[in-house]
Amino acid sequence: MKRFMVIAMGAASLALAGCSSVPGEEVTAQASPESPAGIIARAKQLEAVGQREQAAAVLRVAVARDPGNQSLRAAYGKSLIGTGALGDAEEVLARAHTPDNPDPSILVAQGVVAAQKGDQATAQAYFRRALNLRPGDPGIEANLALSLAMGGSKQEAEQMARSAAGSPAADARVRQTLAMVLSLQGKDAEAEAVYREDLPPDQAASNVSMLKKMRAPAKGRSA
Repeated sequence: MKRFMVIAMGAASLALAGCSSVPGEEVTAQASPESPAGIIARAKQLEAVGQREQAAAVLRVAVARDPGNQSLRAAYGKSLIGTGALGDAEEVLARAHTPDNPDPSILVAQGVVAAQKGDQATAQAYFRRALNLRPGDPGIEANLALSLAMGGSKQEAEQMARSAAGSPAADARVRQTLAMVLSLQGKDAEAEAVYREDLPPDQAASNVSMLKKMRAPAKGRSA
């Protein structure tokens, strides 16, 4: 089950990219390369080609130069999740917004950090707070569903994942979250059908096969 958690919460990190952006983080083609928006755009380009450490370094320097810019700080905190520096990400994200003016995308990022650290109760609290601010957001619902599944609340996780995947705004990552939640419960045929909505049949079957193998040790230990 631990390996399943690593894969699933990795998907939660990916889902983070599809959630609402930090105010001021929107990037346009006209943004100056040295403006906060331009720096964030450059970091995202680096992340897109797998250079996560370099992206975090770019944002770290930018935050040091402009410590009062919350958009840069939020982007830096999110980038640290991708590098696996969860402790640093937790600290940076906590200073990227305030309790009296919370940002839902930062709450989601904080939830992903807590979930990857194995603290599903704290993760779920963050995700629920984010949902209160942005009701019906499928990306947030997908993250909450994964955390619920990892915490053992499988029925509630499935309900939440179905709600997320049924949203007109749902993307492939959200639908694949539903597939993972279904597979975690042994509903492999339905999970494969959900995967097939976005993946070739052979890849959908391969994903389900991998998830089944991950479940098997956990079943053996609980017997």
